[in-house]
Amino acid sequence: MPAAQAYMADITTPAQRAGGMGVLGAAIGLGAILGAALAWQIAPTDPAWAFAIVAALAVTALANLLLFAKEPVRGARNMSVDARLPLARIWPLLMITVVSISAYSILQQVTALRLQDALGFTVEESISRAGAALMATAIAMIAVQACAIRLFRWEPARLLGVGAVLAVVSMLICSMVNSYVEIFGTLVVLGIGLGLMLPGNLASLSLRTGADAQGKAAGINVVAQGLGQAIGPLAGAALHRISPQAPFVAATILLTIACAVAIYTWRSTKQMKGLLEPRGI
Repeated sequence: MPAAQAYMADITTPAQRAGGMGVLGAAIGLGAILGAALAWQIAPTDPAWAFAIVAALAVTALANLLLFAKEPVRGARNMSVDARLPLARIWPLLMITVVSISAYSILQQVTALRLQDALGFTVEESISRAGAALMATAIAMIAVQACAIRLFRWEPARLLGVGAVLAVVSMLICSMVNSYVEIFGTLVVLGIGLGLMLPGNLASLSLRTGADAQGKAAGINVVAQGLGQAIGPLAGAALHRISPQAPFVAATILLTIACAVAIYTWRSTKQMKGLLEPRGI
């Protein structure tokens, strides 16, 4: 995955970076949904076939790589500068990755538990309805990443800021509502916000990194994603013991932190552009 992100950075211009990262994110989300559907259909009856499909998909990926992924043309660069990982410039974006993925992972862990304990659904109903809500959230993310970002043509910092605000507002409402329809609707809006926010964050991370350090930046961002995926379920399960709403309040706080950092990044980007623009006399 870090190599795929670095490759996308190599084959897109700065103006195309957000759209490229959006397509990459949509492909990851679509693959996760299709893979889960295949596993649900095949693994219970014939686990060996499930592993055979995994192997076949890996072979397909390798064949596509060999046939279609050409090495980008690279010009002469100052390797000592371009290959350096600029942690001072990208740490806010890594923080956004950790807290936003942690918040999303909390929801994946406790949505069914909230439906069961707060709304009185049976175990089967809570699992089914939570799965439908989270599936709708993922579909909203995929649709925004694949289509809306390319239509809007917003700068990465704007995508990041608008998406973060939308995610915070939807999560705040979700933590206060008391019906399944309201939870479902706010989670879909959350998916739209994350669909704008995450590609904007990836594109901003790429643009703040030198051309020869894209793989390093992508790798450390994947580490940040893994950290968020580990924190979220643990925090969600612990907070659910306090109350069914507690994990959602925690997710709101995490997304508020991401929103504050995103707005800071947006403003700093605009200020830097203002300083670089030529001024008339």
